[in-house]
Amino acid sequence: MKSHNVNWILLVVYSIAMAALEAAVVVYLRALFYGETVDLFPLQPLSKQLLWVELIRELATVVMLVSVGWMLGKNTWSRLGYFLAAFGIWDIFYYVFLFLFIQWPQSILSWDVLFLIPVPWFGPVLAPCLISLLLIVLGWIISVQEEKGNQLAVRKGEAALMLLGCVFMLAAFMQDSLQLIEDGKLDAGESALMRQMAEFVPKRFNWGVYTAGLGMLGAGIFIYSRRLKSSHLILY
Repeated sequence: MKSHNVNWILLVVYSIAMAALEAAVVVYLRALFYGETVDLFPLQPLSKQLLWVELIRELATVVMLVSVGWMLGKNTWSRLGYFLAAFGIWDIFYYVFLFLFIQWPQSILSWDVLFLIPVPWFGPVLAPCLISLLLIVLGWIISVQEEKGNQLAVRKGEAALMLLGCVFMLAAFMQDSLQLIEDGKLDAGESALMRQMAEFVPKRFNWGVYTAGLGMLGAGIFIYSRRLKSSHLILY
């Protein structure tokens, strides 16, 4: 288990350091666009150039997390596990560092812009953090089973349950943007996407859809974990 423990130490250190760097960048961006204002909404409009820079920054973040997972894992499944764990640790500590730097979020229910692709995702800070905790658990399970030499492949039913849960949660995060598009207040094809959201302030998160999705993801992880612990045989 020595290599496994070393991998996790490296993963945690890397993810926390990356979270600190990401939070520092966001602090600078907030200072430029919001000054001393703590509230994130309504959003400040971005030019076409800055929007592309922000999208590239988000993509680069994912690439960096995928890269560390790839280096630590021994096969496709374990690399995925390390990536998911790295993402979860990074996401949680990103908010920890933001609070240390600028005392934001004021609470776990403060709203944030979670992602911009393909449309902006909105949600209370608590929502992505709960998902991140499950991703860390899943990554740990996969890495431990890999160290024991067990097969790691996910059955179709388990994968379907986890993926369906993700779809439900994505629907909750994207609900406001999709509603704005339907109402004609947001043009999904507009390059300066955020400019059209300058007056938008999120008010109600669909906790019902989100909780259903989180439950399905958790159930899928639990079933997968139980099967790996009880048998080395993998059925497809």
